[in-house]
Amino acid sequence: MQVIIREAKLTETEKIRVCAYCRVSTDADEQENSLENQIRHYEDEITANPEYDFIGVYHDYAISGFKENRSGFQAMMQDARDGKIDLILTKSVSRFARNTAVLLKAVRELKTLNVGVLFELQNINTLSGEGELMLSVIATFAQAESESASVGAKMVYRRKYEAGIPVQYLERSFGYTKDVDGKYVPKVEEAKWVKKIYQMVADGYTPAAIRRYLNSENVKTVDGAQWCDSTVFRILENEIYKGDYIMHKHYVNEERKLVRNLGEEDAWYIEHDHKAIVSRKLWQKVVAESPGSNL
Repeated sequence: MQVIIREAKLTETEKIRVCAYCRVSTDADEQENSLENQIRHYEDEITANPEYDFIGVYHDYAISGFKENRSGFQAMMQDARDGKIDLILTKSVSRFARNTAVLLKAVRELKTLNVGVLFELQNINTLSGEGELMLSVIATFAQAESESASVGAKMVYRRKYEAGIPVQYLERSFGYTKDVDGKYVPKVEEAKWVKKIYQMVADGYTPAAIRRYLNSENVKTVDGAQWCDSTVFRILENEIYKGDYIMHKHYVNEERKLVRNLGEEDAWYIEHDHKAIVSRKLWQKVVAESPGSNL
Protein backbone atom coordinates (compact mmCIF):
# COMPACT_ATOMS: atom_id res chain seq x y z
CA MET A 1 0.00 0.00 0.00
CA GLN A 2 1.34 3.39 -1.01
CA VAL A 3 1.14 6.12 1.56
CA ILE A 4 1.03 9.62 0.18
CA ILE A 5 2.11 12.30 2.60
CA ARG A 6 0.69 15.77 1.97
CA GLU A 7 1.50 18.92 3.85
CA ALA A 8 -1.46 20.47 5.61
CA LYS A 9 -2.46 23.91 4.31
CA LEU A 10 -2.57 26.47 7.07
CA THR A 11 -5.44 28.93 6.72
CA GLU A 12 -4.93 32.30 8.26
CA THR A 13 -7.94 33.57 10.17
CA GLU A 14 -9.27 36.73 8.55
CA LYS A 15 -8.69 39.69 10.82
CA ILE A 16 -11.38 42.09 11.95
CA ARG A 17 -10.86 45.58 10.52
CA VAL A 18 -11.05 47.85 13.55
CA CYS A 19 -10.92 51.62 14.00
CA ALA A 20 -11.65 53.98 16.90
CA TYR A 21 -13.52 57.25 17.24
CA CYS A 22 -12.55 60.04 19.70
CA ARG A 23 -14.00 63.49 20.32
CA VAL A 24 -13.43 66.45 22.63
CA SER A 25 -15.86 69.36 22.72
CA THR A 26 -13.62 72.33 23.57
CA ASP A 27 -10.28 73.69 22.40
CA ALA A 28 -8.76 73.96 25.89
CA ASP A 29 -5.19 72.73 26.27
CA GLU A 30 -6.19 69.91 28.62
CA GLN A 31 -8.80 68.75 26.11
CA GLU A 32 -6.21 68.73 23.33
CA ASN A 33 -3.94 66.62 25.55
CA SER A 34 -6.87 64.31 26.32
CA LEU A 35 -7.53 63.81 22.62
CA GLU A 36 -3.88 62.98 21.93
CA ASN A 37 -3.90 60.48 24.80
CA GLN A 38 -7.08 58.84 23.50
CA ILE A 39 -5.64 58.48 20.00
CA ARG A 40 -2.44 56.96 21.36
CA HIS A 41 -4.43 54.58 23.60
CA TYR A 42 -6.50 53.21 20.74
CA GLU A 43 -3.53 52.87 18.42
CA ASP A 44 -1.79 50.75 21.07
CA GLU A 45 -4.91 48.76 21.99
CA ILE A 46 -5.89 47.84 18.43
CA THR A 47 -2.40 47.09 17.09
CA ALA A 48 -1.68 44.89 20.13
CA ASN A 49 -4.62 42.58 19.35
CA PRO A 50 -3.58 39.86 16.87
CA GLU A 51 -7.21 39.45 15.76
CA TYR A 52 -7.49 43.11 14.76
CA ASP A 53 -6.41 44.90 11.59
CA PHE A 54 -5.82 48.53 12.59
CA ILE A 55 -7.66 50.91 10.24
CA GLY A 56 -7.04 54.17 12.08
CA VAL A 57 -8.41 56.58 14.66
CA TYR A 58 -11.04 59.08 13.53
CA HIS A 59 -11.42 62.15 15.71
CA ASP A 60 -13.06 65.54 16.07
CA TYR A 61 -11.63 68.44 18.04
CA ALA A 62 -13.64 71.21 19.71
CA ILE A 63 -16.94 70.04 18.21
CA SER A 64 -20.14 69.32 20.11
CA GLY A 65 -21.47 65.78 20.13
CA PHE A 66 -24.92 67.17 19.33
CA LYS A 67 -23.74 67.89 15.78
CA GLU A 68 -24.00 65.23 13.12
CA ASN A 69 -21.84 67.16 10.67
CA ARG A 70 -18.44 66.42 12.22
CA SER A 71 -15.63 65.91 9.71
CA GLY A 72 -13.97 63.00 11.53
CA PHE A 73 -17.29 61.32 12.28
CA GLN A 74 -18.49 61.67 8.70
CA ALA A 75 -15.19 60.35 7.30
CA MET A 76 -15.59 57.26 9.50
CA MET A 77 -19.19 56.75 8.38
CA GLN A 78 -18.17 57.02 4.73
CA ASP A 79 -15.36 54.48 5.16
CA ALA A 80 -17.88 52.15 6.79
CA ARG A 81 -20.18 52.56 3.79
CA ASP A 82 -17.23 51.80 1.53
CA GLY A 83 -16.72 48.47 3.32
CA LYS A 84 -13.42 49.38 5.01
CA ILE A 85 -14.51 48.85 8.65
CA ASP A 86 -15.92 45.92 10.65
CA LEU A 87 -15.80 47.31 14.19
CA ILE A 88 -15.59 50.77 15.77
CA LEU A 89 -14.24 51.25 19.29
CA THR A 90 -15.21 54.34 21.26
CA LYS A 91 -14.92 55.33 24.91
CA SER A 92 -18.58 55.99 25.67
CA VAL A 93 -21.98 56.86 24.27
CA SER A 94 -21.48 60.57 24.96
CA ARG A 95 -18.18 60.63 23.07
CA PHE A 96 -19.84 59.09 20.00
CA ALA A 97 -22.88 61.42 20.05
CA ARG A 98 -24.87 63.34 22.68
CA ASN A 99 -27.97 63.65 20.54
CA THR A 100 -30.11 60.51 20.80
CA ALA A 101 -31.48 60.88 17.27
CA VAL A 102 -28.00 61.30 15.75
CA LEU A 103 -26.67 58.36 17.77
CA LEU A 104 -29.40 55.90 16.84
CA LYS A 105 -29.43 56.97 13.18
CA ALA A 106 -25.69 56.29 12.88
CA VAL A 107 -25.78 53.02 14.82
CA ARG A 108 -28.70 51.67 12.80
CA GLU A 109 -27.02 52.54 9.51
CA LEU A 110 -23.80 50.88 10.66
CA LYS A 111 -25.79 47.83 11.72
CA THR A 112 -27.24 47.45 8.20
CA LEU A 113 -23.63 47.53 6.97
CA ASN A 114 -22.77 44.81 9.53
CA VAL A 115 -20.44 47.25 11.29
CA GLY A 116 -20.51 47.09 15.06
CA VAL A 117 -19.80 49.85 17.58
CA LEU A 118 -18.30 48.87 20.92
CA PHE A 119 -18.94 51.42 23.68
CA GLU A 120 -16.26 50.47 26.16
CA LEU A 121 -17.51 52.33 29.24
CA GLN A 122 -21.03 50.88 28.98
CA ASN A 123 -19.78 47.52 27.59
CA ILE A 124 -22.32 47.61 24.75
CA ASN A 125 -21.78 46.05 21.33
CA THR A 126 -24.43 47.28 18.91
CA LEU A 127 -24.43 44.01 16.98
CA SER A 128 -25.60 42.09 20.05
CA GLY A 129 -29.29 41.34 20.52
CA GLU A 130 -29.91 43.75 23.39
CA GLY A 131 -27.38 46.34 22.20
CA GLU A 132 -29.77 48.87 20.66
CA LEU A 133 -32.27 48.77 23.53
CA MET A 134 -29.54 49.41 26.09
CA LEU A 135 -28.09 52.11 23.85
CA SER A 136 -31.43 53.96 23.57
CA VAL A 137 -31.81 54.11 27.34
CA ILE A 138 -28.24 55.26 27.98
CA ALA A 139 -28.31 57.79 25.12
CA THR A 140 -31.47 59.38 26.51
CA PHE A 141 -29.80 59.87 29.89
CA ALA A 142 -26.63 61.23 28.21
CA GLN A 143 -28.63 63.79 26.25
CA ALA A 144 -30.61 64.83 29.33
CA GLU A 145 -27.39 65.28 31.30
CA SER A 146 -25.88 67.44 28.56
CA GLU A 147 -29.01 69.57 28.26
CA SER A 148 -29.04 70.06 32.04
CA ALA A 149 -25.43 71.25 31.93
CA SER A 150 -26.31 73.61 29.09
CA VAL A 151 -29.20 75.08 31.07
CA GLY A 152 -26.86 75.57 34.04
CA ALA A 153 -24.34 77.41 31.89
CA LYS A 154 -27.06 79.65 30.47
CA MET A 155 -28.22 80.52 33.98
CA VAL A 156 -24.71 81.70 34.88
CA TYR A 157 -24.75 84.09 31.91
CA ARG A 158 -28.30 85.21 32.67
CA ARG A 159 -27.35 86.16 36.25
CA LYS A 160 -24.46 88.21 34.88
CA TYR A 161 -26.75 89.90 32.35
CA GLU A 162 -29.34 90.77 34.99
CA ALA A 163 -26.63 92.10 37.31
CA GLY A 164 -25.35 94.34 34.52
CA ILE A 165 -22.03 92.50 34.30
CA PRO A 166 -21.07 92.55 30.61
CA VAL A 167 -20.20 89.27 28.97
CA GLN A 168 -18.13 90.68 26.14
CA TYR A 169 -16.14 89.35 23.24
CA LEU A 170 -14.92 92.62 21.79
CA GLU A 171 -11.51 91.17 21.00
CA ARG A 172 -13.27 89.41 18.13
CA SER A 173 -14.44 92.78 16.78
CA PHE A 174 -12.50 94.90 14.30
CA GLY A 175 -11.14 97.94 16.10
CA TYR A 176 -10.82 96.67 19.69
CA THR A 177 -8.30 94.86 21.84
CA LYS A 178 -7.61 94.28 25.54
CA ASP A 179 -5.10 96.35 27.48
CA VAL A 180 -2.82 95.03 30.25
CA ASP A 181 -5.62 95.46 32.79
CA GLY A 182 -8.01 93.36 30.73
CA LYS A 183 -10.13 96.34 29.66
CA TYR A 184 -11.34 96.77 26.09
CA VAL A 185 -9.72 99.71 24.32
CA PRO A 186 -9.53 100.84 20.69
CA LYS A 187 -6.85 99.10 18.64
CA VAL A 188 -5.10 102.09 17.13
CA GLU A 189 -4.39 100.80 13.60
CA GLU A 190 -7.85 99.28 13.16
CA ALA A 191 -9.72 102.08 14.96
CA LYS A 192 -8.54 104.63 12.39
CA TRP A 193 -10.18 102.55 9.66
CA VAL A 194 -13.41 102.32 11.66
CA LYS A 195 -13.47 106.11 11.84
CA LYS A 196 -12.72 106.28 8.12
CA ILE A 197 -15.62 103.91 7.31
CA TYR A 198 -18.10 105.99 9.31
CA GLN A 199 -16.87 109.26 7.86
CA MET A 200 -17.08 107.90 4.31
CA VAL A 201 -20.73 106.96 4.82
CA ALA A 202 -21.41 110.42 6.27
CA ASP A 203 -19.77 111.87 3.14
CA GLY A 204 -22.11 109.90 0.89
CA TYR A 205 -20.07 106.79 -0.02
CA THR A 206 -21.91 103.48 -0.35
CA PRO A 207 -20.84 100.30 1.48
CA ALA A 208 -19.80 98.83 -1.89
CA ALA A 209 -17.52 101.82 -2.56
CA ILE A 210 -16.09 101.56 0.96
CA ARG A 211 -15.44 97.83 0.46
CA ARG A 212 -13.54 98.52 -2.76
CA TYR A 213 -11.50 101.24 -1.08
CA LEU A 214 -10.54 99.10 1.92
CA ASN A 215 -9.44 96.22 -0.30
CA SER A 216 -7.46 98.55 -2.53
CA GLU A 217 -5.65 99.80 0.58
CA ASN A 218 -4.96 96.16 1.58
CA VAL A 219 -6.85 96.55 4.86
CA LYS A 220 -7.79 93.12 6.27
CA THR A 221 -10.79 92.19 8.40
CA VAL A 222 -10.36 90.86 11.94
CA ASP A 223 -10.11 87.36 10.39
CA GLY A 224 -7.42 88.47 7.95
CA ALA A 225 -9.76 88.31 4.96
CA GLN A 226 -10.81 90.82 2.31
CA TRP A 227 -13.82 93.03 2.91
CA CYS A 228 -17.27 92.42 1.45
CA ASP A 229 -20.42 94.54 1.60
CA SER A 230 -21.88 92.59 4.54
CA THR A 231 -18.67 93.08 6.57
CA VAL A 232 -18.95 96.83 6.09
CA PHE A 233 -22.63 96.75 7.08
CA ARG A 234 -21.76 94.91 10.31
CA ILE A 235 -19.34 97.70 11.22
CA LEU A 236 -21.95 100.35 10.52
CA GLU A 237 -24.71 98.63 12.48
CA ASN A 238 -22.66 97.78 15.55
CA GLU A 239 -23.33 99.81 18.69
CA ILE A 240 -19.93 98.93 20.17
CA TYR A 241 -18.28 101.68 18.12
CA LYS A 242 -20.16 104.38 20.05
CA GLY A 243 -19.19 102.74 23.35
CA ASP A 244 -22.37 100.76 24.07
CA TYR A 245 -22.91 97.02 24.28
CA ILE A 246 -25.91 94.72 23.81
CA MET A 247 -25.72 91.61 25.94
CA HIS A 248 -27.35 88.49 24.53
CA LYS A 249 -27.48 89.81 20.97
CA HIS A 250 -27.16 86.19 19.85
CA TYR A 251 -28.23 82.94 21.49
CA VAL A 252 -27.98 79.19 20.90
CA ASN A 253 -31.30 77.75 19.71
CA GLU A 254 -32.74 74.26 20.21
CA GLU A 255 -30.72 72.98 17.24
CA ARG A 256 -27.51 74.16 18.95
CA LYS A 257 -27.02 76.89 16.35
CA LEU A 258 -25.92 80.44 17.19
CA VAL A 259 -28.62 82.80 15.86
CA ARG A 260 -29.44 86.49 16.13
CA ASN A 261 -31.76 87.38 19.01
CA LEU A 262 -34.77 89.04 17.41
CA GLY A 263 -36.80 89.13 20.59
CA GLU A 264 -37.02 85.41 21.30
CA GLU A 265 -34.80 85.88 24.39
CA ASP A 266 -34.22 88.74 26.85
CA ALA A 267 -31.44 91.17 25.96
CA TRP A 268 -29.74 93.98 27.92
CA TYR A 269 -28.45 97.29 26.52
CA ILE A 270 -25.44 98.76 28.37
CA GLU A 271 -24.57 102.41 27.67
CA HIS A 272 -21.03 103.80 28.03
CA ASP A 273 -19.65 100.31 28.51
CA HIS A 274 -16.21 100.99 26.99
CA LYS A 275 -14.30 103.69 25.13
CA ALA A 276 -16.00 104.72 21.91
CA ILE A 277 -14.24 104.93 18.54
CA VAL A 278 -16.79 107.25 16.88
CA SER A 279 -19.01 109.92 18.42
CA ARG A 280 -22.65 109.19 19.17
CA LYS A 281 -23.67 111.98 16.82
CA LEU A 282 -21.71 110.50 13.91
CA TRP A 283 -22.88 106.96 14.70
CA GLN A 284 -26.54 108.03 14.72
CA LYS A 285 -26.11 110.00 11.49
CA VAL A 286 -24.52 107.00 9.76
CA VAL A 287 -27.17 104.55 10.99
CA ALA A 288 -29.90 106.86 9.73
CA GLU A 289 -28.24 107.26 6.31
CA SER A 290 -26.85 103.74 5.84
CA PRO A 291 -28.84 101.83 3.19
CA GLY A 292 -30.07 98.46 4.43
CA SER A 293 -29.58 99.34 8.09
CA ASN A 294 -32.09 97.72 10.41
CA LEU A 295 -31.32 99.91 13.40
